[in-house]
Amino acid sequence: MKKNTASIVKPPEIKHLNCRRAVFIPADTPSRIIKTHLEKNALKKQKFLFSNLYRFKDKAVLLGGVGAPASVLVLEPLICSGATEILLLGFCGGLTKDTNLFDPFIVRKALSEEGTSSHYIPFKNEFFASEVLSEEIREKLKSNKSFLKTASIVSTDAPYRETKEWLTDKQIKNIELVDMETSSVFALAEYYQIKAAAVMVTSDIIKPSFHKIGFTKTKFAERIKEIFFPFLSRRE
Repeated sequence: MKKNTASIVKPPEIKHLNCRRAVFIPADTPSRIIKTHLEKNALKKQKFLFSNLYRFKDKAVLLGGVGAPASVLVLEPLICSGATEILLLGFCGGLTKDTNLFDPFIVRKALSEEGTSSHYIPFKNEFFASEVLSEEIREKLKSNKSFLKTASIVSTDAPYRETKEWLTDKQIKNIELVDMETSSVFALAEYYQIKAAAVMVTSDIIKPSFHKIGFTKTKFAERIKEIFFPFLSRRE
C-alpha cells in the first residue's frame, strides 16, 4: 500500500533495535507466566509506552497492548525502527461448535470490526496473514509436536456486544474466532508492506446460551507454554 499521506505525529524511534522480528503479546495469563518467562530469558527489559519491551539477540518482544489502538501504538515504532516481521501471540474466543477451550490456531484471515484499521487501509475490512511467515511458524511448532488448526478471526472493539445475532452472523461467514487485535496488526503490516502472522490459543467459548471461560485453568497455562514459549527463547 503506497503511503501517500504522512502523519504529523511520528512514532518514537527505538534506538539500537537491531532485529527483524517483533513478537507482540497483548496480554498475559492471570498467573503472569509469560512475564516471568520473559524476565528470565530476555537480555534487556524496558518500559515502552503502555507495554514492556524485552530485547533478545534476534527479536524484540512486546508484552501489553490490549485492543486495536494499543496494538498499533506499540507496534508502529518497532516497524519504523527496523522490524520487518510481526508475530502476534494472543488469546481468543471460540465461536463455532468445532472450537474447544485451549485449541491452538494459526490465523489465515482477519475481519475488522475495530476502528483502527481503516486509518491505515481505507475501504477494506478483511486482512490476511503472510503465507510465508505463517508456514514458518507452523513448521516450527510441528517440530515441537504441536499442531495448529487454521482459522479466520474477527477483531472487535466491543467484547461485551457479542450478541446472539452477532454470533450467528459470524458463524454464517465461517469465522471461528474473535479477539481485539489481529485485524489491526494485519492492516498495519499491509500498510508498511511487511510480514505478519498470528497464533491464537482459545481462552473462552461463546455459545448462544452461555459463555465458558478457561483463563484460570491450569491447562490454559500449560498450552500457553507449549505454543508461545518456543518463540520466546533466547534462540528460536
